[in-house]
Amino acid sequence: MKLLLMRLLNKIGLLQYLIFNVVIQIYSTKFIIPLIKGIGLKNIITTEPWMVNLLQKLLHITNEGIFIDIGVNIGQTLLKLKAVNKEMTYVGFEPNPSAVFYTNELIKANRFKNTSLIPVGLNNKTEVLTLNIYNSSDVDPSASILTEFRPSQKVVQEINIPVFNVNELNNLKPTLEKVSILKIDVEGAELEVLQSLETIIKIATPFILMEILPVYNTENRYRIDRQEKIEILLSQLDYSIYRIIKSKSISFERIESIEVHSDIDKCDYIFVPNNKVTAFSNLPK
Repeated sequence: MKLLLMRLLNKIGLLQYLIFNVVIQIYSTKFIIPLIKGIGLKNIITTEPWMVNLLQKLLHITNEGIFIDIGVNIGQTLLKLKAVNKEMTYVGFEPNPSAVFYTNELIKANRFKNTSLIPVGLNNKTEVLTLNIYNSSDVDPSASILTEFRPSQKVVQEINIPVFNVNELNNLKPTLEKVSILKIDVEGAELEVLQSLETIIKIATPFILMEILPVYNTENRYRIDRQEKIEILLSQLDYSIYRIIKSKSISFERIESIEVHSDIDKCDYIFVPNNKVTAFSNLPK
């Protein structure tokens, strides 16, 4: 009923003027979801429900350490983590100022403990870049710093954002080196994030959850080259690739390479350090 009402308000154009809270439940935990002039609706819908199941499985192996979230958007993964383990320390990186504002409100509304939000992106260089937004939402989850990633798609808005090489964030490095699960969702910029985090990955050997969007065809050399460089880097870091097979209860398919494909349902991966493959393979079904 709540979701139908939200959709109706959104359809008739009223949601963008309203500020109020909605209570939802994920797994067995209730959360307060702020709706701020239309921002927050996707937290009510609860996208990617398979992520809850994935986190439950991983926490059988690694219930200590820190969860690092690169590309927070409006806190979709934060909610799922807190539904599974409310005590686990969470550090999120998000450069979009509108998304940062909203997620801070989400954190305050739910009084999340052990939760930090860093208002920058990660990159292999420290600089100011342009975030390309492709729809009318200020928190467009498909926004990317790579213009070449979606060359045929119209850019609706551009935002200047700060990005940092993690090696220049000296005050954060001791915390980041305790990472046990690393989630990366950065719309094409995965390679630069991994290059920035390479030393930390070597030290901490976290599980890496990463969306790598499809190449679609062999003519898309830009995406193919970046995908191959990611595979080479993670191979050098002694990681194996598993594709996440999403259903009510997820499973994993070990693959040698991501290859060329066009299936949007097959673009979520978990990269497993080889010293944890046995434990990962023995996870409960």
